[in-house]
Amino acid sequence: MANQQVVNGQFTQYHLQNPEKLNQEFLINNKNFQSDATAFLIDRAGYEANDLNNSQDVYDGFMQHFRRQNVNEFTATRDLIYAQTLTDNNGRARMGRLMDTFDHMDGELGWKAAGDYLGGVFTAPSTYAGIFSFGAAKAGALAAQQGVKFGIRQAIKGAARGAIPALAIDAPVAAGTIAAQEQIRKDTGIKEEGEGIDFGKVGTGAAISLATSGIVGGGIGARQAYTGYTSELALQNTLKQQEEVIEKAHVISEKILKTKGRVSKKAQEFKSKLSLKETIPEALEKGKALKKDIAEEQLEQSPVKGLGVTLDEKTLDNIAVAGAKIFHEIKPRVLRYDADNNPIRALKGSKEDLQERFSSRVTRGLLDSKTGVSDGALDKVTLTQILKDHNVSLEQLGYLYAEEVSRAGKVLKGQSVLKSTHKEMNEIDASLMEVGSSFTAAARRKVSDEKIGLDTQGMVGNVINQVFGKGRVGLMTIQFATTARNTTNGYMRNYVYGLDNLGAGLYNVVGGNINKLRKVGDEVFQNEARRAVRMGVAQLKTSADAFRFKDLVLGTTSTETAALDKLFRNPAFGKSEQAKELFKEMGDIGNLTGTEGGLVALARRLNVLNTYSDNMFKRAIFSRELNKLIQENQPGMTLAKVIEEGRFPMVSDRMIADATEAALDFTYQTGKFHTKEGWFNNKLAAGIIQFGSSTAGSFVIPFPRYLVNQFRFLYEHAPILGMFDFGSGILNKSKMSDRIGKQFGGLITLYAFLQMRANLGTEDTGAFEYANPAGQGYFDARASLGPFGFTAVLADLIYRMMPHQNKETYKFEIPFTDTEIDTKVSLDTLKLKENPRIAKGVPVSKRDMVYALTGGTGRGGTGLDIIDGAIDIGVNGLDLDEEKFQESMVKFLANGMNTYTVGAGVFKDIVATIDPDFRKLPNNTDVSLLGYLAKQATRAFPQTTDPNVDGLAIPFTEYRYTGIGPQREGISETPYRTGGVTYQNPLLKQLTGLSLQQQKTYAQKEFDRLRFDYREVAPRKIKLDTALTNDQKGEMAKDVESKVAKYISTDIRYNKAPDFMKREFLKNQISIYRALSRKNILDPDRAGANVFEIKRLQRAKFYDLPKPVQKYLNKLYSDRTEGGDIVKDKMFGTALSDLEYLKENQPKLFQSFTELQVKKGDKTNILAATNN
Repeated sequence: MANQQVVNGQFTQYHLQNPEKLNQEFLINNKNFQSDATAFLIDRAGYEANDLNNSQDVYDGFMQHFRRQNVNEFTATRDLIYAQTLTDNNGRARMGRLMDTFDHMDGELGWKAAGDYLGGVFTAPSTYAGIFSFGAAKAGALAAQQGVKFGIRQAIKGAARGAIPALAIDAPVAAGTIAAQEQIRKDTGIKEEGEGIDFGKVGTGAAISLATSGIVGGGIGARQAYTGYTSELALQNTLKQQEEVIEKAHVISEKILKTKGRVSKKAQEFKSKLSLKETIPEALEKGKALKKDIAEEQLEQSPVKGLGVTLDEKTLDNIAVAGAKIFHEIKPRVLRYDADNNPIRALKGSKEDLQERFSSRVTRGLLDSKTGVSDGALDKVTLTQILKDHNVSLEQLGYLYAEEVSRAGKVLKGQSVLKSTHKEMNEIDASLMEVGSSFTAAARRKVSDEKIGLDTQGMVGNVINQVFGKGRVGLMTIQFATTARNTTNGYMRNYVYGLDNLGAGLYNVVGGNINKLRKVGDEVFQNEARRAVRMGVAQLKTSADAFRFKDLVLGTTSTETAALDKLFRNPAFGKSEQAKELFKEMGDIGNLTGTEGGLVALARRLNVLNTYSDNMFKRAIFSRELNKLIQENQPGMTLAKVIEEGRFPMVSDRMIADATEAALDFTYQTGKFHTKEGWFNNKLAAGIIQFGSSTAGSFVIPFPRYLVNQFRFLYEHAPILGMFDFGSGILNKSKMSDRIGKQFGGLITLYAFLQMRANLGTEDTGAFEYANPAGQGYFDARASLGPFGFTAVLADLIYRMMPHQNKETYKFEIPFTDTEIDTKVSLDTLKLKENPRIAKGVPVSKRDMVYALTGGTGRGGTGLDIIDGAIDIGVNGLDLDEEKFQESMVKFLANGMNTYTVGAGVFKDIVATIDPDFRKLPNNTDVSLLGYLAKQATRAFPQTTDPNVDGLAIPFTEYRYTGIGPQREGISETPYRTGGVTYQNPLLKQLTGLSLQQQKTYAQKEFDRLRFDYREVAPRKIKLDTALTNDQKGEMAKDVESKVAKYISTDIRYNKAPDFMKREFLKNQISIYRALSRKNILDPDRAGANVFEIKRLQRAKFYDLPKPVQKYLNKLYSDRTEGGDIVKDKMFGTALSDLEYLKENQPKLFQSFTELQVKKGDKTNILAATNN
C-alpha cells in the first residue's frame, strides 16, 4: 500500500485498499468511490440522478450491478460492449477500479445479496434456455428431458435428469459470462496483456449460476417424470379398453366375413390389399400381446405397442368389412345412357360392378353427396353409422383409399395423373368437412413418399422444388432469433386467445341463460340454449387456462395434455395421420410428410428449436379446444375424465378435426382453403398458397400460409370490421359469440398497445419502435410483433390523432347523470400519457402500413427484405431498361443465395458481441455486379470493415478470420449519421428477438417525428454503381449532422411553423443536400489520375442525366459516328463533353433540359445541381 495516496482523509485509489478493510462502511464514506460509482451507474446502468439520493443508494446500486454481472450473461456482454466501444479511457479506468473493488470485497451474505444474485439469474436468458423444454425464445437449447416414465423412485431420478440439461446449458454460458468479465478487466486495464484469464473465478461464477438453474431444472424434471408416468398409465388403460371395443366390433365383422355374400367377397378382397404395417405401423414387427404391467422396456419402444397380431388382424377385418359395406351402399357406376339420356348402370354384384376401384366408388359417392345428387350418393349418416358399428375411424378407412391410389399411381404416370389425384382428394376433403378431415391423409402421404404421378420431368421438377423451394425456405428460419420471435408472438397470441374466449364465454353464458327463459316448451330451442351455456362455461375455463399459461410454463405439460398427445399420435386409435399433420416439422411449409431427404431433411433438423416451440403451442391449444368441445357436446364430461375413463376412441373425428384446425390457426399454419366457401378462401387464399408453394413463387412469398393466416387474424380482431364477412368467407361462418369474443380480445389488445405507445414511445419513435428502458437507443420490434404489427400501427395512428395538450395524461371520460348531480366520472385506469411534441398533419407511414398488412411476409420477420424492395419501387419507381434490369436480377439472385446462409447470422451476432472489429455494418456494395453479387450473397457471415485489422483468432490454428467472400472495405453508410451503423448488443437479438438500435441523431429524431420515410431522406441511387450510392449516403450524412441539424435547431421561421410546414421546409433542405452530396461524389476531381475511376464517374454522371438528355446526346453521337451507341461503345466521356458544349454554346437548350427535370420534381439530379 506504499503507493496509496490520501487526500483530505480519503484514499484516492480506493480499489487498492487492504481487502480486510474494503467493506460497505469504507466505500460509503469514500468520496472517490462514490464519484466513480455514481458516474458509472448513470452512464452505463441507466440510473437517473434522482435515483441516487445518498451514498447508501450508490453503494447498493454498485453491488447489485456487479453481482448480476457475475451470473447474468446479458449484463456481462453489455458491460463488455460498453468497455470496448461506448466509453472513453476515463470511463474504462473508472469501470476497472469498480470491478477491482468488487473482486476484492464481495463476501457479504444476506437477503440483499441473495436478491441481487437471484435477480441476475432469473433475468439471464440462459436460465430459461436451460429450463424451457421447447428450447425457444432464449438461447436455443433443450432443457429438462422427459425424465423417467413411472414410479416415485423414477420421479426422483427424473428430477436429477431434469437438472442435467439445464446445467449443460448454463455451464458454458456462465463460464462465458465470467470470461467476458475477464476480457473487460483487460480492456479496462485491471489485467495486463498476457496475464491470462482467472479460470478459478470462471469456475466460481459458473457454480453460482448452475446451482440455481440446476434446482429449477430439477424441479421441472420431477414434474415431467410424474406427468410421463401418469400419462403412460392413461395410454395403457385406453389401449386395454380399445381391445374390448375392437373385439366387440369384430363379432359383427366376423359374421359378415363368414357369409358368402357380395359384401363378404368384397371385404376379403379389401383385406388382401391392406398392409398391416401400413395400417398399424410397428405393431406387426412387435407382435406382442397387450401387457397388463407397465415395463420400462415397453415404454422406451415405439409409440404403438401392446396390440398383438391377433388383435391387429381383427382391426383389419373391421376396416375391410366397413369398406365393403360402404362400397355396396353406393349404387353401381353408370355404363352408358339410353336414347332418352337415362343412365344404365352395371348390375349390382356383376363383374362390371365389382371391378370398380374402391377409391373411384367412394369418390363418386362422396362427390354426388356434396353436390346434392341422390343417384349413387353416399349419405353421411349412413357412413358415420357403418364406421361406428365396426369401430373404424375415417383415417383407418382412408388406408383402403390410399392403397388403391398407390396401385393406380404405379400404373399411370404423368403430371396430369398427379393433378387429377390431388383434385380428387381436395374435393373429397371438402365433402367430408362435416364429419372429419382425415380420410385422405394417408393417401396424400403415399402420393408424396412414392412420387405417384411423377414422370422423369416431374421428378426433376420435384428435386428443383426441394432445393430452391422448400429446402431453401426452411433454412431461412433456423436462427435462434427467429425461434425467440415466434415464441414471443406465441405468448402474445395466447394472451389474445384468452381474451377471445373470455368475451365469447360471457356472451354465451349470458345469452344462453336468457334463452333458457324463452320458449320454455320448445325442447330443441332449450337444448341449444343449454349447449350455449355449456360452451360459455367451457370458454371461461379455457380463458383462465390461457391466462395461467397452462401447458406453457417452463416447458411443463399437464397430465391430460401429455396423455392426449400420446393417444393422438398412437395409430391404434386411428388418428395418428392427423397428429403427424399437426405436429410435423417445419409447419410453416405445407405439403411436407417428414420423409424428405437432402436439403429439406437438413432444414428440418436445423429447425428443431422452431419445431419444439411450435409443437408446445399446438399441443396446448389442441388440448384446450378439445376440452371445450367435449364439455359442449357431452354434458358433465371433460377431457381429463375422457382420458381417465379410457374413452378417447369415442371422441368424434369432427371434434379432432376442429381442435386440430384451431391449433393450426393459432400458429398461422391453417391450409386447405380450397375446401372452404367464399372468394377469400377458395380464390385469394388458395391462390396465394399455391403460388407461394411453387419454386418461383417462394422467392416472392416464402411463407404463404403465414401471410394468409396472419391477415385473417388481424381482420377478425379489427374493431367493427371483424364483425362482418361481406360474403368473402374470411370469417368462415363463425358464430356470433366467436365474433364478439374476438372483438373483445382485439379491443383490449389495442388498448394495451396504446399504453405501450404512450409509455414506451416518444414523439420520434415509429409504430414498431420502443424506447430502451435500460439505457440509450431503442428497440425495433417489427420482427417480433408479426401479426400484431397491425395493432401497433393502429395504436400509433390513434395516439397521434389525440389532442396531446400540455397535460400529463389524457383522460377517457364517461358521462354520468343521476337525479341530483350531473358530472363526469373519469376512469383512471384508462389514462394515457400525452406528448405535446407529437407531430400534427403529417402523413401515415406507408412502410409501416405495408408491414402491418403482411406481417413481414414471414414469421420472425423473415420477409422484411421483400417489403423494403416493394417500398423502394414505390418511392423510386420501376426502371426496366436493360442495364437496370440486369442490376435488379443480380440483386434478386444475391438475395436468393443469401437465404441459404441466413443461419450464419447467429455466428455473426456472437462474433460481433466478442470482437468490436465485427461490430460495424460492412459495406456490401461493389463497383462491379459480380463483386456485388458475391458480397450480398455472403452478407450473413461475420465480416470486418477494415482490411488492416487482425481479425478473430481461430483456436488451435494460426488463421485469423476476417470474413467470407470478398474483403469488405469500409462501412455501410446511412444518411442520418457519419460512421455508419453499429450493431448494438447483437447477442440480445439472438436471445430475445429484439433488435436494439443506436440512439438517433438530432436530425434523425426530427425526420422521424415528421414521419419521413428512409427513402425520402436517402439520396437517389446511382445507377449501376452501388458503391457510389453508399459513398453518397456518407457524404450526405456530414451535412445532415451539421447543417441540417443546425437549421432545425436555430432557424426561426422553421421553429415557428406548424408541423406540416416544417415537413415541407425539411423536404427542401433534404433536396439541397441530396443534390450536393451527389455532385460531390460524382466530381471528376475525386478520381485524380486514376483512369478506371474517371470512366466510372463519367458513366455514373451520364446515367444520372434526365432520359431526354441522354437520348439527345446519344442522337448527336449516333449521327456523328454513323449509328454508334454511347452505352454500347462506353463513350460516356464524349457524351459529357457534348453536354458541356451545349451549356456554353446553346444555353437556352441546356436550360430547357434543366427546367424539364426540375418540373418533374427531381432536384437531386446532377444536371440540376450543376446548373444551380
